[in-house]
Amino acid sequence: VVHKHVLQQVFMSSVSLVIMFLCFSFILGNKGIIQSFGFENESNFLYLFLFMKIYLPVSFVLDFIAMYLIRRAEYQADAFAVKHNHGKALKSGLVNLFKRNKGPLVADPLYSAMNHSHPTLVERLQAIDEEIKNSQ
Repeated sequence: VVHKHVLQQVFMSSVSLVIMFLCFSFILGNKGIIQSFGFENESNFLYLFLFMKIYLPVSFVLDFIAMYLIRRAEYQADAFAVKHNHGKALKSGLVNLFKRNKGPLVADPLYSAMNHSHPTLVERLQAIDEEIKNSQ
């Protein structure tokens, strides 16, 4: 199974950059934006400051999508290991890895989805168990 994770990440990064530059080009030199925030004088610093404030919600959405894609790739990689009969070894390795790194065993699902590039140990072990059950 070929999922093309690297191409997906390159594409997502490219889309993020294009959107960021489009937002910045919309704001840079736009006197209406400056006036709508109650400022009278123009300055490059002010344009940059407003860009950062306006781009924040856009960045939030793009980061959420990127984290979703990364986490989905982790689940797909785990499923690939199970498909090739390495499910039990993967589970054992993950438990050892989480013990050594002292990673979070459980986290709030929304916080984890936004801030962790890898699913928590409990989420991964449940997904691996489900995959093992489905493959039998």
